[in-house]
Amino acid sequence: MLQEFAEADTIKLINPVLSRLYRALETYEPLLDDAFNGGDLGEHEKEEWLELTVEALAHVYEDILQQSKLHLQACLGEEDIRWLNYLFKGYLG
Repeated sequence: MLQEFAEADTIKLINPVLSRLYRALETYEPLLDDAFNGGDLGEHEKEEWLELTVEALAHVYEDILQQSKLHLQACLGEEDIRWLNYLFKGYLG
């Protein structure tokens, strides 16, 4: 199965928002940076992808962000909470 994927003519896209989130969760540095980019995507595609990703993340983290007792269970530090809140307020209003 893996060889079939390796031999297939596919395009590898890295979601810039999820990439930033991964880095935020793996470090202790605040990543309050709105310089998300989408590689070779056009502006409309970047914005559409960004909005869908942020909305999906908001659904995943909504309850966790509202209940501080869940922050530790989700392995979210203060910088992660700030970054997620910044992301959601900036893109979802």
